[in-house]
Amino acid sequence: MYALCGEEDHLAFPALLLDSIEQAIVATDLKGNILYWNNFAEKLHGWRAVEVLGKNVLDVKPADQSAEEAREAMQRVLEGESWSGEINLRRKDGTSFPAFVTASPLYDAQRNIIGIASACHDISQRRAAERQNEMVLAEQAHRLKNMLAVVKSLAHQTARQASSTDDFMASFTSRLSAVAAANDLLMHRGGEATALEELAHAALDPLLDAKRVRLQGPNVMLERRMILPFSMLLHELYTNAAKYGALSAPAGMIDIAWRRDELEGQTWLAFEWRESQGPAVEPPRKKGFGSVLIERAIARELGAEIALDFHPAGVSCRLRTRL
Repeated sequence: MYALCGEEDHLAFPALLLDSIEQAIVATDLKGNILYWNNFAEKLHGWRAVEVLGKNVLDVKPADQSAEEAREAMQRVLEGESWSGEINLRRKDGTSFPAFVTASPLYDAQRNIIGIASACHDISQRRAAERQNEMVLAEQAHRLKNMLAVVKSLAHQTARQASSTDDFMASFTSRLSAVAAANDLLMHRGGEATALEELAHAALDPLLDAKRVRLQGPNVMLERRMILPFSMLLHELYTNAAKYGALSAPAGMIDIAWRRDELEGQTWLAFEWRESQGPAVEPPRKKGFGSVLIERAIARELGAEIALDFHPAGVSCRLRTRL
């Protein structure tokens, strides 16, 4: 048992029991001088018992920013209250950590208060988990808000371009499926990066025909912010190809290729969609929502340069963005 001996000999602790507890157990006299300091207190704070016995607890335990709070808590305990709460404590090396502390008055046989007994443990991991949960919830709320904004915009713009209710429902449902596929990837990956090839399969399936749609490129990871706009890009290009372009003809082909370029210390993604062997292409007289979505919204979200070309031999789309 690590305790000062003297007139406080009546403060006897079962040392073996207290040293087996995974909490820092500390006892002080009325002036705050440390009388007892168990093994776990040594581990938690870094000071050996012989270094702190007799010192004032306010000079040892509380972090500087919590000194006044600790002083007020001690005063309340010396007035007969018990106190529990979270407070920042200090280690011997000067670092601080959040702790949960419980303090109660120490009484003699006549029920006179003769000191304070306290127990505390480090709650750094709990605090970190709470911060992580808060970040996750904030991210989910932000993602949901963005997703609703996307859905609202898709509904509004699709309605403006639709020729009938059936046309609106077909187009809107198709675009929502692309949004859902991208969101599934985000949720499945926990918001982490996703391979471009994996995204392409998710965005184009179940219609993807490996003989007519060829994917070629190195392993390129798209960060979280790129997943939804890239999914929408692939969806719009594929939908147009199926309705009017290469996939509307039996022999039509689509080549999707990408590469990674290194330039002046920056990594760039060069992506190309190229259709061939389909019907002759004529530039549209009026830009549809798909073209506007690609050239404006998607380009802005990706921070990309996008060139959409309606060449007679087939539609092509070239994209360049920084990874």
